[in-house]
Amino acid sequence: MRTDRWAWTAALVLALAVACSPGEPTPDTTAEPVALDPCDLVSATTVADVVGPALASPWDGLAGDLTTGICSWRLEVDIGDVSDVVRRPTRRLLQIRTTASNDCGEATSTPLPSQNGSTLRFCWNDGTADVTYEAVDDLGGQDVAPDKAQVELILQRVVREVDERRTTAKRLAPDPARTQTATPKPVKNVCDLVAPATLRAARVPRAQDPVDIGVSTKCVWNDGRDRSLALVFTPYGNGQGRPGSAFANVAVEQFAYVWQVEPTKDGAYFGDSLHVDGRAAVGAFQLDVAMTDLDGSDPRLQEFATSVIRDAAKALPQ
Repeated sequence: MRTDRWAWTAALVLALAVACSPGEPTPDTTAEPVALDPCDLVSATTVADVVGPALASPWDGLAGDLTTGICSWRLEVDIGDVSDVVRRPTRRLLQIRTTASNDCGEATSTPLPSQNGSTLRFCWNDGTADVTYEAVDDLGGQDVAPDKAQVELILQRVVREVDERRTTAKRLAPDPARTQTATPKPVKNVCDLVAPATLRAARVPRAQDPVDIGVSTKCVWNDGRDRSLALVFTPYGNGQGRPGSAFANVAVEQFAYVWQVEPTKDGAYFGDSLHVDGRAAVGAFQLDVAMTDLDGSDPRLQEFATSVIRDAAKALPQ
């Protein structure tokens, strides 16, 4: 009787062990589908060719919603009221939107034109993708419509690459590192960033009160006649898994790309005998300088603009 009891107990233990041992995982039929990560669907080479210097900007939509993803790459540089006749790219936008739904009711095989570009939607078995490309050029201070044929060729290139990379692209995942962190402004008065000796040499001794322009702050000096100097200070916070310096550095790269100049250690500069613009990155801070001499008799405008940047770089926290 005792032997039978131990045999029965051993059989029960063995049955429980088998029942608790790992086997094939049970499919989770309640989990929502996850969209492809749109930032992973296009290569850095293609972005550089069709947009220029640009950082991927993922859309941080509803928390926990992984059924839709949006990633955009944007170049945008305000070149002001220029008088030259060179056509320059001032705005470029590439955006990819993915979904985890294969609703192809609105799918199309031809681009849908917009004012400055086109959008193409196409479907896969497990989702859809919308690819948008827009472009605006500047010619003599005026916006110029893009070449529609060129836009279509660019769109076809991007779509072809997206379709090739979708089999290896990552899926969306929660990424707290994408959260943007605000950076406090490290200076009380941006006008104090420029040394008095530099202002005397540039002959622009009087400064107006600084003016806030969104997250930026601007200071203007002028002699009341034909000479003026402006300095714009923009701080960047950490976000999207990158330090603020990445945003400041790409802003300088975009400036140089649009003006087709080679950056130096003191930033990038472009101008003529009447006006000079410059942009530099100091850590997580972007500095924009503009020097004007309507008289046109001073060949040292860029030298003065560079001195302003150097003064500000020394004054800012490293």
